Amino acid sequence: MSSVLIFFIGVLILIYIFGQRKDEKSTRLLKETKNCEVISELKEPVNYKIIREFVQKYKREPSRSELQDLKKMIHTKKNESKISNESLRMFINSELEKLDESKLLDEGCRLSKEGKIEEAIKCYDIAISANPKNVYAWYNKGNTLLNMGRYQEAMHCFKKVKNIDSKLYTQLYSEKDEARNLINISWELSLKEKYDEAIEYCGRAVSVDHRYADDAARKISSIGYRLSDEGKYEEAIKFYNKAILANPMYANDVATTLMEISWRLSGEGKHNEAKIFYNLAISFNHNCASTVASEYFHKGCTLSNEGKYGEAIKYYDRATSINPNFKRAWSNKGNTYRKMGAHSETKTCFEKVKAIDEVNLQKREAAKRKIDNKLMEEKQNLEEKFKVILNKNPATLEEFVQYFLSTYLHNYPEHINEFKRLLYLSQKRTSDEIEEAIKSYFTNIISLEGMGDSFHIFESTYNFGLIYEFAKKYDTHFEKSDLEKLNKLLVQRGTRFHDIKVLEDLVTCAIKKQNYVNFKKEMLAPHPSNETQLIKQFIKVSKNDIDANMDMFFMLLLELEITNPSLVEIKMLNLTLDEFKELMSTKIFGVSLISDANERFTINDVDNMDGYEFENFIGSLYEKMGYLVEQTPKSGDQGADLIITKFGERTAVQTKNYRENVSNKAVQEVVASQAFHKCTSCSVVTNSYFTKSAMELGNANGIKLVDREELKVLIDKYM
Repeated sequence: MSSVLIFFIGVLILIYIFGQRKDEKSTRLLKETKNCEVISELKEPVNYKIIREFVQKYKREPSRSELQDLKKMIHTKKNESKISNESLRMFINSELEKLDESKLLDEGCRLSKEGKIEEAIKCYDIAISANPKNVYAWYNKGNTLLNMGRYQEAMHCFKKVKNIDSKLYTQLYSEKDEARNLINISWELSLKEKYDEAIEYCGRAVSVDHRYADDAARKISSIGYRLSDEGKYEEAIKFYNKAILANPMYANDVATTLMEISWRLSGEGKHNEAKIFYNLAISFNHNCASTVASEYFHKGCTLSNEGKYGEAIKYYDRATSINPNFKRAWSNKGNTYRKMGAHSETKTCFEKVKAIDEVNLQKREAAKRKIDNKLMEEKQNLEEKFKVILNKNPATLEEFVQYFLSTYLHNYPEHINEFKRLLYLSQKRTSDEIEEAIKSYFTNIISLEGMGDSFHIFESTYNFGLIYEFAKKYDTHFEKSDLEKLNKLLVQRGTRFHDIKVLEDLVTCAIKKQNYVNFKKEMLAPHPSNETQLIKQFIKVSKNDIDANMDMFFMLLLELEITNPSLVEIKMLNLTLDEFKELMSTKIFGVSLISDANERFTINDVDNMDGYEFENFIGSLYEKMGYLVEQTPKSGDQGADLIITKFGERTAVQTKNYRENVSNKAVQEVVASQAFHKCTSCSVVTNSYFTKSAMELGNANGIKLVDREELKVLIDKYM
């Protein structure tokens, strides 16, 4: 073989070797580059989802046909450039690698539950080495370390989670978790006597979640307690101060601890140190001495009851040394000495009790004088403010309230509290009494009619007209929200009440007044000429509500006794309401017997009724037919005048007292009312006849139409 040939063969071998290395490097770089390309190609979440669903389902690489199907699924109109097979396979391989990480996480969780903590941590470490940005591996490892009490290592893991994905970190690891972990690290450091670092972690915990201020204060205080046990008093005091800074609300607990240390040191003969801790306790909580003294007192009582007099005396001594004016402690100590036969000590204790009583009496008298002077000054200031009212010399609570409200009008809410205070100081009137008087004042005004200029002044001030309109619209069927809307409207128009309950009382009063006006109108409509006719009309108007309407009948007869005495045989002014009810019940019974025996309704009587009377008559007719009858509101009835119920079936009824034939409009209205009133059927009743179109519409909708002829039959049968 020639040397030239050998040379060329050698060159080719070198080219092949270096080419192979270059290809390996190029392949690795290409893989990394294409991974990035794949991610940039697959921008839309749906594309990721499709590929991941395939990998999670089959856990393998796709076949050639499956690969083509995947490509078709992930290509969208927005992706003009197609995804190559190689890029797609690389992305799938990346997802398959993640499945291996997921298995490691599952295995770690299983081992952790079985108590194999170190093995679980190894699984998480392998997953992290495969993918250092696996947040769940870091999080699970952190939780495992946390359960082992290795708080600082756990905190390191949680920091990794936060650095990798801060959004996910907030979902997995709350501020509360972080604060609690910081507190635990603080305690771990304090056990290692790294006190400054421990305090630093407590501070960090509070800054993360202020709700851990109490825990932080307790940890710091416990360090102080440990140091005081070791005799390191100056350092201990420093930590107690820091405990208060961590949570000022912890001052009471710290003060109690310091008081206990003070007493312990005093018992050991370390009086200077004891005094330092005592003064510090008082500076933190001036009530601390009283609390601790009380505890010593109760301990002394227990020991004395057990017959351990010597030990009891020691605890009473502790109580009186902390609080020299502790009367009960001195008294109990005296009694204990008496049981011990120590007469001199007994005398000393009770002399101290007497001295304390004298001092306390002087203090109480001084305090009473101070309070009396302050109340007198307050009363004088209030009298000066309300002198316009006081100059009218009101004699009763009602007069005080009347002058106050008529003076301040709609501005009275701004002064109501001071006015109440004045009445308490000068008249000893309670807030409830004043509220009742205010309610009575307003309800009396809104009930008045025909008071000329006086009433118009109040009307323009308080917008009673709006309240009446509200009562007319809603009657008693209003919600709290409706009342609040009315209140806002009144405020917009310059009317203010100090309490919405006042407005509610006014609405209730307006409703009663309105009902009485309607009742009076119905009662006097037929122009009764004597009391018997008046009672007959009352029976007719009231139907089944005779007892409920008796109050209004009483008011009407009181009024008629003055305006039309010929209609009233009873001396109303001499009767109470209860006496009237008893007397009138007997009269009503007698009149109803005669009416039932002698009076029969005919269709001609019906023709002479107005619309409202006709509605009441049809209601009475259905009641005698065995129905339960409910009248709808006069306005907003949605097409139904009556709701009748029998055997569980609700029927909406519209009444038409017409001279002409009833058109299909009435049928349409009652059909609309059926759903509104939640009825299963509906009907139209008239003293006339129905048009052809009304009958056709009624038959088509299953509406019961009662015309003049059928009404005659029903009247003859039931009335």
